[in-house]
Amino acid sequence: MEPKGNFEMGRGNKKRNGKEKRNREVKGNKGSIEEKKNRKEKGEEKEKWKTAVEKLGIDKDALRKLELFSTHLEKWNRVHKLTNYRGGEIWEQIFDSLYPFHHWKIEKGVVVDVGTGAGFPGLVVGLAYPNLNMELVEPLKKRYSFLAYIKTLTGAKNIQIYPSRVEKITLPHPVDLITSRAVGDYQLLFNLTSHLR
Repeated sequence: MEPKGNFEMGRGNKKRNGKEKRNREVKGNKGSIEEKKNRKEKGEEKEKWKTAVEKLGIDKDALRKLELFSTHLEKWNRVHKLTNYRGGEIWEQIFDSLYPFHHWKIEKGVVVDVGTGAGFPGLVVGLAYPNLNMELVEPLKKRYSFLAYIKTLTGAKNIQIYPSRVEKITLPHPVDLITSRAVGDYQLLFNLTSHLR
């Protein structure tokens, strides 16, 4: 008994006719155009936020370090899912992290960042302002590992990272400022960090 339909002998796969193949190629080209447009928009978004960061007066060495941070965060995200931010969104978060420090004009002191996560704001501030002593507290191992990797990669000597919960750390010096994006309840943050003041 011979098979009905348009089959290749020996394979059992239905042959694609020319029209079906052309339709697939057209859809593929549309996807490619949309992907190119999205990549272009993401690149423009990144440049927009990078320029905003430069306007904060961040020096070239700090910008180079922030670029390393951004590049490696995207790479680590593919495997470890440290954050949902990508491309221009990362630079927007960098800007948001630096903006208050730019306006507060804090030039030196000890800053503790509770729950630094993928680096916002603590690591970013430490890379941009080397005169600040940044104490980063991050209990999750994969995030701590990323923070330590960036610290080593950039040679940031002003950054210390604690792989612990904030209530379990002790510091040998007084703290000038405590930041946190991870702890949204200010009373809870106040209670967790009362031993640091």
